[in-house]
Amino acid sequence: MFIVGITQKKEMPRKAKSKGSTKNAKAKKTKKTKKKESAKAPEAEQLVSAMETIDVEWVRECLQHSKSFSKAYEILEQIGRGEWAFVCKARERSTGRLVAVKIEPITETSLLRTEKPVLLALQTSPYVPELIDYFQSEVLFENDEPKRHVDLLVMELLDACAPFESVLNSFEHPLRTGAAMMRCLQSIHKLGVVHGDISLGNFMHCTPFGIRLLDFGSAFFAADAQKGTLGVEGTLQFTSAYVDMRNTARFADDAEAAVFVLWRMMLMKPLPWVNEANDAARSKMKEKPKGMPPNLLAILHQLRERADAMPDYDAICASLDPGSVLQPDRPLKEFSLETRFRVLPQLKAFPELTNLPFLSAADVSKLQKDGIKDQRMLFDRVDKLFGDDDIDLNYLLWPRLLEHRKVVLENYLCSLHIKKSTAQKFAEIYVPRSENW
Repeated sequence: MFIVGITQKKEMPRKAKSKGSTKNAKAKKTKKTKKKESAKAPEAEQLVSAMETIDVEWVRECLQHSKSFSKAYEILEQIGRGEWAFVCKARERSTGRLVAVKIEPITETSLLRTEKPVLLALQTSPYVPELIDYFQSEVLFENDEPKRHVDLLVMELLDACAPFESVLNSFEHPLRTGAAMMRCLQSIHKLGVVHGDISLGNFMHCTPFGIRLLDFGSAFFAADAQKGTLGVEGTLQFTSAYVDMRNTARFADDAEAAVFVLWRMMLMKPLPWVNEANDAARSKMKEKPKGMPPNLLAILHQLRERADAMPDYDAICASLDPGSVLQPDRPLKEFSLETRFRVLPQLKAFPELTNLPFLSAADVSKLQKDGIKDQRMLFDRVDKLFGDDDIDLNYLLWPRLLEHRKVVLENYLCSLHIKKSTAQKFAEIYVPRSENW
């Protein structure tokens, strides 16, 4: 059984913006770029360090005490692990449906908080997994004490699909599969998303020629291309020469990476530059790939001629497989009210107070007597109590601000004669999760 989530990138790892460059490549960068990269590097290191300290059995045990996630899902087993996060199989308690849960420890930044809005924007695409639920800053409690915060992204379990890496020997029609990959990119690019990490490890093969694309932690909306994503830009074996040199991706670079993935499938061995450590030498090899079939070279030439425009996917797919067609859009799913609050916090419809964790019926009654009718009104009330500390906040002060907000919320609840222990647990979970605070 295979799942949506994380696959190990065995041949070449992701490239961090602040690492892996030669002296010549570094010399070309501006001081501004260097400053930006050095600021991002610690965040990636913190994520890796946090991952090393987490054991899935411990997480499963701790999540049993979570008053929100454990109410909806039960963790079963780990089914994938990567550098930034790991994936578990879980069961939805209300329906018994099996799902995939991607779990990431929280540091200064969360890749899942990048991935969630991207996946949400792509839900009409039949080539991406279904987004089912999202839990931000869920608290892992050990012996009733908060130990760590994690983000959890609940997605479709792709048990009828297999990672490309596991079926390399069984692609009877690689060009047709290549056309399906291009149709997949056409679908997400039409919705304005650049994936940024197109690689063999991020595609799933669903027989006979179905495709699913995974891992949107490096993705971004084309309109926000300058914002970047945690200093991570793709998997070196498949990134375009443009990405190698400039550490930024366009639609054409996603498509060029897909051409390299297709060539890898046809070669049945790693690409010629896989062992080349020098950035400049590797980029030169990618610019003029020796031994690449003429039809793939023609596609590369076409992509590079109009690199700043949307690739002509219809022409590309016709050259690979004349019968290739784009799959019809998938209708948008309806979320429950509770899930909608977690996945779409910007909506005006918010759950009732009875859905709040740790608060008893008597506690909810005390809030209602104070004029708090739903969770939105609670947000608004406490937001006014936060004061000026939130104005022009530098994100580096975020941990200190969270502690301030927790104290504010605890004090407010205690002023309503809610037990201090209850107020502390509630604030520990609720303050970090709210994207509106």
